[in-house]
Amino acid sequence: MKPIFGPHTPRLLQFLTSIRKLSPAAIDLVTRVWNEASPLDRALARAHLQLGTAANEEYPIIAAASAARRAAMETARRLGRDDWAFWAAAWDAGAAITADGLAEGDYQTLTCPLRTVMPALRRAEPGQPLHPGLIAEELPSAVQEASWRDQRESDGRQRRMQLRTPAVLDTSGRCNKGS
Repeated sequence: MKPIFGPHTPRLLQFLTSIRKLSPAAIDLVTRVWNEASPLDRALARAHLQLGTAANEEYPIIAAASAARRAAMETARRLGRDDWAFWAAAWDAGAAITADGLAEGDYQTLTCPLRTVMPALRRAEPGQPLHPGLIAEELPSAVQEASWRDQRESDGRQRRMQLRTPAVLDTSGRCNKGS
């Protein structure tokens, strides 16, 4: 079986899993860093990526970037964060992780926003996974604290909604919410 994302498939799969574990605070930080970065630098890095990619490497790179964008969109939607800059940052990072011939500076440019919350996103050799503690152990303490606060607020909203929704007994004897 041929890995769909080329030799960096294990690394990319770990990256996709890590995107899904991000907190709202981490997404906000990635979005802010992406918006503050130079659009010209990003455009140049993307151009170098495209120009330096052999025809047989294009599919894995586009597939990786697309999978990263989808993971980011699903995570953002689930957490109520809908800024497209997060999706774009994931696209850039997914493509950079998969590309073999990308210069180090271009790799740094394309992964920078997500590296702020995933410091282990530094460049690795093909087949080398990301650091096992990609998220929780390495997040800056301010982001971790904001993440925990977001979770507490979310839990509180869910409890308030449960209290407002009357429980009724359906004909099967199970307790259901709503009427």
